[in-house]
Amino acid sequence: MNNLLLAQLTLELMPMATYTSLGRDENGIWEGLHIDRQIFNAQLLRKTMEQDVPILFNETVEEFIQDAERITGIKTKSGDLYATYIIDASGKKAIAGKKLNLHRKFFSPPLLCWTSISGGIVSYPFDPHVAYFIPGDDEWTWLAPQPPDQCAWTRLSMKGDKSLSPPAILKDYPIIGEVHADNMRWRMFQPVCREGIVLCGDAAGVLDPAAGQGIFNALWSGTMAAISVVSCIQQPEAEAFHLARYNQWYTEHFESKVKQLREYYIAQGLTGLTV
Repeated sequence: MNNLLLAQLTLELMPMATYTSLGRDENGIWEGLHIDRQIFNAQLLRKTMEQDVPILFNETVEEFIQDAERITGIKTKSGDLYATYIIDASGKKAIAGKKLNLHRKFFSPPLLCWTSISGGIVSYPFDPHVAYFIPGDDEWTWLAPQPPDQCAWTRLSMKGDKSLSPPAILKDYPIIGEVHADNMRWRMFQPVCREGIVLCGDAAGVLDPAAGQGIFNALWSGTMAAISVVSCIQQPEAEAFHLARYNQWYTEHFESKVKQLREYYIAQGLTGLTV
């Protein structure tokens, strides 16, 4: 994927000249930006190492260490690790939520999402300079061309289609690499924090890719989680307050995204995805 790929939403694939922007305000049209995951991860890792933070690779959290109701560390194959506070940023693996058996609240029916890249495109059957959001029958397709001869695509459906096929418009082109599939049912743990641990990003709640701003929301919730942890450590007598405030902030932020995405789907005729 290109480092930055300009993307604009379109309500229809045909006619090709019809596009719908993400939105606009007094500053002009909003533009969506796709960030190369490998470049972003490398930069994030470099910044972390510059702060002399110890980093362990290829570790597996076997279970959490608890003292009464407080989380005090984790057990790994390499040994026990203790911490005053843990921030779970494990993404859709949701390690803490699953291992601590936290309550999970659902906001949509089961949704299957799969994505990959098609290559060998000699002549694009669509404009290769914009991205496309194509609503279907309780499903959608996202196309993000990557000139000169590739196109990244994402599909979502509530039909349980396990074929994981590419979009029809790209069916004649080979798929490059693996097809990645995920359960993208809208869901959130409650609460998203307790004494000794705070969940952030997809580890706390998941929306499907049409919600957008995935990296932004991960960084924002990670920042808020870190601020809450520092507050809990500096003001232990007010720990309950700081945890409740973070849980309220995350919940309100997540539910506002649910509302926006539901309204967008209804406007696109995708009402079945929101029930």
